Amino acid sequence: MSLLTGGLIMLVGCIPHLFWYWEIRDDRVVQRRLFLRTALPFSEITYVGPVTGQASRHKYFERHILIRNVAGKRMFVNTGDPEAFLTEMRKHLPRITLNL
Repeated sequence: MSLLTGGLIMLVGCIPHLFWYWEIRDDRVVQRRLFLRTALPFSEITYVGPVTGQASRHKYFERHILIRNVAGKRMFVNTGDPEAFLTEMRKHLPRITLNL
């Protein structure tokens, strides 16, 4: 494989990650990934904190925040400022202990 081909494969693999972002709205947290949108209402969220289970062993998930709802749906959040994200989440979810 040539250097150019390897570089193009890495670029194509990284592009989707450039278009991931999270919004904290009045009643829910929303994750957008390219054309996909996942929303978890605050009333259904049961857990916000470090990644658990087998994924917690991987270094990739070390700085991720896991959000889980009653139905078991999960959202992984990786922001540049996890403390600011958690501070904003605490405003909407005072009943849940949030920490990393």
